[in-house]
Amino acid sequence: MLVNFSVSNYKSFKDKQTLSLVAKKGSEHAFDTGVPVVPSLLNRVVIVGPNASGKSNLLKALDNMGDIIIESHSAKIDEEIPNIHPYLLKKGLDKKPSEFEIVFIINGNLYQYGFATTKTEIIEEWLFVTQKGNKTVDTWFIRKEDNKKDKWEANKKFIPDFDKSWFKETRKNSLFLSVAATLKNQKELSEIVKYLSKDMRVLDSPEFLSDSYTCKQFSNDNYNKRILNFMDSADVGINGMIINKREDKELDPKFMKFLKENNLNHDFFTKKSMHKSEDGKIITLDFDNTASDGTKVLFALAGPLCDVLDNGKVLFIDEMNKSLHYKELEYIESLFTDKNINRKNAQLVYTTHDTTVWETHSREELYIIERKNGFSSELYSVLEKENRNDKISLRRRYEKGSYGGLPNIGDVYVSKK
Repeated sequence: MLVNFSVSNYKSFKDKQTLSLVAKKGSEHAFDTGVPVVPSLLNRVVIVGPNASGKSNLLKALDNMGDIIIESHSAKIDEEIPNIHPYLLKKGLDKKPSEFEIVFIINGNLYQYGFATTKTEIIEEWLFVTQKGNKTVDTWFIRKEDNKKDKWEANKKFIPDFDKSWFKETRKNSLFLSVAATLKNQKELSEIVKYLSKDMRVLDSPEFLSDSYTCKQFSNDNYNKRILNFMDSADVGINGMIINKREDKELDPKFMKFLKENNLNHDFFTKKSMHKSEDGKIITLDFDNTASDGTKVLFALAGPLCDVLDNGKVLFIDEMNKSLHYKELEYIESLFTDKNINRKNAQLVYTTHDTTVWETHSREELYIIERKNGFSSELYSVLEKENRNDKISLRRRYEKGSYGGLPNIGDVYVSKK
């Protein structure tokens, strides 16, 4: 369960910005957490804003944080930490660390984990935990690099098999969490890394999303029926699918050689879709050549959606409205708000330009990103701008500029011939 995510000094984000999924009392699309300090969380959040406002950067920050956690234990001496891009529109910030922090719940425990890093070293790292049923915040470990004195602390009460040698084995460009969980197999910290690497799924715009994951799931009898039901419910006219994995010998040898040389493991599939003709017969068509862009997007999303809903994960999707009808978008959201379907409290966060979302979401479910004074990205919920519960047209108020987050369009320049 995601509580919030914060980022600062990264790409277009100068100051600390926080995306929160904490629900207010009585929220329609929320669920109980069983954690006293965070009693309920939202099932869905939508992030809107003009082009170049920072929507994609927010999701990239979360994805990048996850990559660093997964991979940093294997960092070589003096190897740069990947994808650290500080804010460059203010002098001096390029030398300052980028900071990432995430708050989440696993099995009733509330975790607050974060780190600050430059391209060459981890400057700070911390983990605070509020254990199930308690309100007390426990410090599990703190790490801070300082020119005068390095500060490293870990509490053996919460990390039972901790050894001080672990600190020495943690290189300046590696996270202690990653080293302890992966190289030392520390149970409690391994659970955290597993959650952050497996249960937080960040997808690029669906129009660029590969459908290989859905194809792989289709070989499972439990999943193929659900994928077909998903497609049928979306009313795209497909009565069945025939999916087969393509053998390497069927593919271009030069392309396969390229994949192997670059350690790119990727499966390829042939896909046939089954349709009912006007005379009632079933015909088979090549899916890739005949399906619409929207249908291909729905199919590619079907597999990840089943996984996320089955396992109570958090799904982030950039530009989810691309190639999707607004009714199909509403259908996907309904999977997360239906308690009979979403039994494990999965959460959905996506970015969009589609203004129809303003008619179907509450103020706390709507976040806006805009460039403050034309420079750094600022993130805020509509609830922060207007804390009330009435059902006035949020879309109309947004389009009139009441909440900000609109593109600033100037006069069109037409050259004279």
